[in-house]
Amino acid sequence: MQISRQEGGDFGIQRLFASVGAVVVPPFAGWLTLVASRHCHCMDFSPAFYLFGILTVLGGVLMYFMDIRVKQPETHIFRTMGIVLRDPNVVGFLCAVFFSGAAWGFVNG
Repeated sequence: MQISRQEGGDFGIQRLFASVGAVVVPPFAGWLTLVASRHCHCMDFSPAFYLFGILTVLGGVLMYFMDIRVKQPETHIFRTMGIVLRDPNVVGFLCAVFFSGAAWGFVNG
């Protein structure tokens, strides 16, 4: 989001392309797995792992060359956290997350 602000971009467009990538890449990796598995009697998942590795390294290289300027960290973090935790919306959200986690643990336990 910081880079989007610095470059004058639109964060929503960036999220849209991230969603498109999350929808397109897994089926492509599955197709590569099927193509690699045609000649053997077992599933060969190595193309999916290679694709993951290549995209991870590519993303790391691109992030290395980005000029990211971030603001200084908050000096009074606990005071700010106290202000945030007094907000009824935040308290309601935390309660909802807690109870859904407890229900999930009860269902799976």
